[in-house]
Amino acid sequence: MNGLSTRCRCRVLVASVALLLGARAYADVLPSDRAAIAHDKAIVSARYGNCAAFDPTGCHPGAFALPDGFGNRMYVIALWGVAGDACYRGIAYFFDGERLLGNSSILPPRSSAGVVGVHAVGAGKVAILYAVSTSRNVSCAANGNAGTVTYIYDWNGSRFQVISGTPPPPPKWIVGTF
Repeated sequence: MNGLSTRCRCRVLVASVALLLGARAYADVLPSDRAAIAHDKAIVSARYGNCAAFDPTGCHPGAFALPDGFGNRMYVIALWGVAGDACYRGIAYFFDGERLLGNSSILPPRSSAGVVGVHAVGAGKVAILYAVSTSRNVSCAANGNAGTVTYIYDWNGSRFQVISGTPPPPPKWIVGTF
C-alpha cells in the first residue's frame, strides 16, 4: 500500500483492508464469474480508450465478486490512475452480472477519481476508501496527503444507499470532488 501507480494499473485492496475494518471479504471469484468479469472489464476499459494515452499495454482493471444480497452476483471493477498522472487516483464501477449499475463518481461524495481502495464488507455492501487532501490548493503530487475517508454503500436491489461515510471538515477535501 505504498502509493498508486501513475499508470493504468490496478490494485484491488480486498483482504488486508477488510481485515483492518474487521469485515468479512466476499472476494471469491467463481469459475462462473469469469465471463461476466471479462465483459465488465471490457466495458470499463472501453470508457478509457483502453488507456492508450497512458499505458501502451492497455487497461488492467482489478475485479472482485460478491453476492448482491438478492441471489445474484455483483462485480466491482476498479481502475487506478485513470488519468495517468498524480492528479487522479481511481474509480470503481459496479455491475450486477453484465449490467452496469454505475460508478463511484455518482455516489456521495461524488468523487470523479479519488478512489484509493475498494472492498466488499458483506452481501451487496461495498466500502470505498477516498483520498483526502489538506486543501483544494495542493499540487497533484500532494493529493491524498491527509489520509483517507471510507464510505460504505449497500445495494438495495435498485440503487446504492450510503450506510456510512462523511466528508472531512474544511479545508480538507476528498480528491476528485468539486
